[in-house]
Amino acid sequence: MDRDAREDIASLRLVNKALHRLATPILFRYFNACFPTHDLITPDDWAARLLGISQSPVIEEVQRLNIGFETSISYRGLERCLFEAAFVLPALVHACNKLTALRIDGSSASKSDVEIMDHEVNQNLFMKTVEHVLRRIIPNAGSYSLQTLEMTLPLTHEFAKLADISIGRSPKPYRQPLLYFMKDLKHLHLAVSDNSGSGGQRYYSSVETKRHRKHPNTSYAASFFNIAMLPDRLHSLSISATHILDMDMLGICNLRNLRELQLNSVKISQEFLADISSRNLSTLKSVELDQVELKSGTWESMLLEFCVLPHLERFWISSCGYARDGTSQDLAPGLWPPMDDPEVIETLNYRDKYALGSLQRHVNQVRTLAGCETFTEYDYRFAELPCLETLDLE
Repeated sequence: MDRDAREDIASLRLVNKALHRLATPILFRYFNACFPTHDLITPDDWAARLLGISQSPVIEEVQRLNIGFETSISYRGLERCLFEAAFVLPALVHACNKLTALRIDGSSASKSDVEIMDHEVNQNLFMKTVEHVLRRIIPNAGSYSLQTLEMTLPLTHEFAKLADISIGRSPKPYRQPLLYFMKDLKHLHLAVSDNSGSGGQRYYSSVETKRHRKHPNTSYAASFFNIAMLPDRLHSLSISATHILDMDMLGICNLRNLRELQLNSVKISQEFLADISSRNLSTLKSVELDQVELKSGTWESMLLEFCVLPHLERFWISSCGYARDGTSQDLAPGLWPPMDDPEVIETLNYRDKYALGSLQRHVNQVRTLAGCETFTEYDYRFAELPCLETLDLE
């Protein structure tokens, strides 16, 4: 909901009691507890407001809660806010008895904020706050069921910390905050945001942060993927990285009811990705792949595997190719395509794009049978290519 709409609804609450009752659930259903973006709001005022909300009746209406950073606007009082957040955010979450979605964004696009969070003390304080927030979900587990968790943190090292305290031998829930409630999650989004140093970005290179130099993303990839293993019945899984992470580290024993799969900046073997597809044959409806590198096999074979999914209504692929350290590295072009003219598949195997055409035709056929509008020729331009069988005959 945009700012103007919120202001209009807030004004309606003041008209009379009837409109107050109608507008209050709409206004507070999605609540933003992110750090301030305006220097006129002091850390003390921010904390007092959140504590006031947590103690008011409107907290019963909150279903989705956002905490952490919101925009790229820097805030002078951030360090003080980190201290206040350690007290007010866990209390706020504890008071949300109807919470079904939690978004934690530990990454700021502001250069000054990034410098502040690059200090170990500040980042550790934020992560301790996140840990206490997750622990506060536990006492309310009987009152509501958290369905959606979206978590963006700068480094895989932060996820490793959460994995260490959540995947252990202790049966006590307070020792395993993630394990306790994540088993019932339906939607999970995990993202790593620190793209500094070598390999963090394709076309640009930024000065490596001190924390990434100390804790490289690739060194803690296994723990990052361990978090994704915790839910038992996921409907949607989204994984986004910066430095290319090896997704073969992810255990897929629980990925059996997926409807949506989104992958960004990972490398994976064809066998592993095909196994995920086959395990979710009857449920998978949407697949989005961005900068996904195959370690083995070919995109031709993988895309044809997707063609057997009977309910696949959406498939999107962008800047995917082959890992330069995998068994299929001979199919990878020597250079990246121009930044302003990206390729959907970066490949030396011309059959890959014909296979993509077959998949795009399959998706449109599924959408037609489902009564949905088909993708246009602009969106699915490879659907116009001849099928592979015709190509073989020629």
